[in-house]
Amino acid sequence: MNREMSADESVQAEASNNSIPKNKTGSTLNEPQRTKSLEEATQENYMCSICLSWLEDPVLTKCGHRFCSSCLNEWRTKKNSKCPMDSHDLNIEDIFPDNYTKRQITEIRKSFPEELNRPNVMIECRFSTLSCDFKTTSAGELDLHMKEGTKEHIDLLLSSYLRTQYQAWDPLDKSQSNDKEEFFRQQSSTRDLINAMFERIVILEQHTREQAIKIEALQSTEKRHGTLVWKIEDFKRKVESMQNNSNMMFYSTDAYTSPDGYKFCARINLSHKMRDYLSLHVHLRKGENDYHLSWPFIGRIKISMIHTKNAALSQHDCIMSKPEILAFHRPNEEISCRGFGFTEYAIISDIIKRGFIENDCLVIKIQMNIV
Repeated sequence: MNREMSADESVQAEASNNSIPKNKTGSTLNEPQRTKSLEEATQENYMCSICLSWLEDPVLTKCGHRFCSSCLNEWRTKKNSKCPMDSHDLNIEDIFPDNYTKRQITEIRKSFPEELNRPNVMIECRFSTLSCDFKTTSAGELDLHMKEGTKEHIDLLLSSYLRTQYQAWDPLDKSQSNDKEEFFRQQSSTRDLINAMFERIVILEQHTREQAIKIEALQSTEKRHGTLVWKIEDFKRKVESMQNNSNMMFYSTDAYTSPDGYKFCARINLSHKMRDYLSLHVHLRKGENDYHLSWPFIGRIKISMIHTKNAALSQHDCIMSKPEILAFHRPNEEISCRGFGFTEYAIISDIIKRGFIENDCLVIKIQMNIV
């Protein structure tokens, strides 16, 4: 693979961390007193489990779940390549356009034109039938209410259950008060059990939060030893995006040369001269340790394209920093506008033919060491 090394000034107008898509919002309409309301229609497999709104450009996963195309792409970009519902691995070939559902939604929308044109429609709490009077026009506020109102909703469920039990209670001998007292003792015991379960849930949630913080700290520590392993997922889709837009580029997550060292990341885009070549550059980033570090950065950069099936076929390149190049000077912006690497790192077709792509994922490993 021919490679041309260069210091490169990046175009950041359309760059993003793994090309995070724009947020998508939606609203749920609630209009009773119909044979089938718009809310009921929405709940019949036409609601996206990510944005909690109508499916737009619906797609169907191999595990049988439906999402908005943009919502699922955003989830796989920001989170991981697993299904949000059952955590099954999802590759790009496991996701299919659901034109049947799209046609069904179009027909339903035609049946409720007046509701779809009403702005700021109120969304009721899902426990509204149990006397929860919370209403909002924001799906986000509803989600927050559902998370923070767990105890109140449990109490509503318990009260409804006890009312039902009391209404259905019909002792054989109504003249005996002992049975009635026993019933109310059971009520009290059930309420105590529910409260104990809720306290246990709170303790478990707190424990889960603490574990998440510890895991996040460990993951952060892993990225502070001079090594960045970048798994470029959905590689073919990213290449197509860059082919359609010459200014499109993708950035990796951040890493550090040491716990108190330099902050850096990597970037890929297509070569402006040779559109069939992949460009790869390393960028220094503005970090919290910059004030005590020596500038410009002096060290060695090792870039490896990992062959996941045969390590001997992996491609390795070693670069020494050059103090006169601005790419190694202290960044004045969040990401240094200049990177250092290869404008013609590898031919895309060669990357695919030589087996570097597995499950539509290319692995790049970057090691930065101070000398």
